[in-house]
Amino acid sequence: MFSYYRFLGTDRRWGTMGWQMTKTAERTSDGAVQVTWPAQPEQPFELSATYKWVQPNALNVETAVEAKRDLPNFEVFIGSYFARPPAAGCTLTRALYQDGAGACRR
Repeated sequence: MFSYYRFLGTDRRWGTMGWQMTKTAERTSDGAVQVTWPAQPEQPFELSATYKWVQPNALNVETAVEAKRDLPNFEVFIGSYFARPPAAGCTLTRALYQDGAGACRR
């Protein structure tokens, strides 16, 4: 669930799949898990993802990227796989995420 799998730029792909790339994970003091993909000679960026359960049925994932050089048109792909699909009418928007209102609002 919520697995990073592709990193793209203009005419460029880094790595094959995110889960195969070098990474570390640690639990934070507030119970979240932070996974970090450190920059490598063949990967000019550091990516960090913080996963935190905010409700029994709601997982927040925050992604941060630190570019070590210009990365034109950089894109990160994340797959999300659920045992049950989300209910109809659930929408995640940037505004809802930024104001902390939750991951799903009808």
